[in-house]
Amino acid sequence: MACTIISILVLLESCSSMPFAEAKFAEKTNSTELYSFDRKNVQDIGKVYHYLKTDSVGFLRCDVWIYIASATHTESFKIYPFPVLRGTTDLVTADYDSSNFQTTKTTSLLVSPDGSRRQNLSIETNADGTMETVTNNDGSTYAVRIGHTPTYNWNFDWCDFGFMYRHLISKDSTFEVGVTSVTSDFHLLYAGTTKLKFQGKLDYLGRSCNYYTIEGEAFGTKIGKYYADANTGAIVEITSPVPDNPNFRSFKLTLLDTFDTSNDKWNEFIMEKTKKALWK
Repeated sequence: MACTIISILVLLESCSSMPFAEAKFAEKTNSTELYSFDRKNVQDIGKVYHYLKTDSVGFLRCDVWIYIASATHTESFKIYPFPVLRGTTDLVTADYDSSNFQTTKTTSLLVSPDGSRRQNLSIETNADGTMETVTNNDGSTYAVRIGHTPTYNWNFDWCDFGFMYRHLISKDSTFEVGVTSVTSDFHLLYAGTTKLKFQGKLDYLGRSCNYYTIEGEAFGTKIGKYYADANTGAIVEITSPVPDNPNFRSFKLTLLDTFDTSNDKWNEFIMEKTKKALWK
């Protein structure tokens, strides 16, 4: 009981206020001409990328595994700190539009130790470019107007950006993307655009990487760093003083290792890790 109380206090102590505000825009902008979809850019179908997610000083360690299920589908499995308090782990599935280079649907699922999955939230992009969000706590829905295409979800650990980045034509340049994220009460909003400014190629964490700074409207005066594998396009590391989750004070996502799997083995992996995390 004492450990449980301490865990709750640690979580409460760590809660951060999300800095995002809804961005205003007169006209919608578009930069999809900077991308060209090619299945050859996704040569790692069946590979799982294992990341460590923390704040910038290594607090609140969270394991994230991103499974490349197909050229247009990813699954992100997460074990946040103290999962036994919730009784579930997290799985986020995403389908992608090969012409607009962003998600068509993102679904957040809560995974129980018996393998059952319950939808927690879904975000679907409509034909008019708005994003329809369904909150399954009370079944309410709301639409989010997006000012730029493509737009990526910061709260999704920018997994969607990392996957579509592979199709960027000129990676040694500065380019702009839209940003959605959540407020402190997990309400999704469009936060504006941000620029990724190419700073050069370098060896980082044992990989040849394209290195960018992340800055601009969506993040205010805060500047982050983005490292992408120069050969595969996969995320190697993201660091930012801007948190992507209300329980974090900043954001760091670092690639640890990779492994290959099948769809059946992936689902078995999720179940085994969930049982272990929840002491079942």
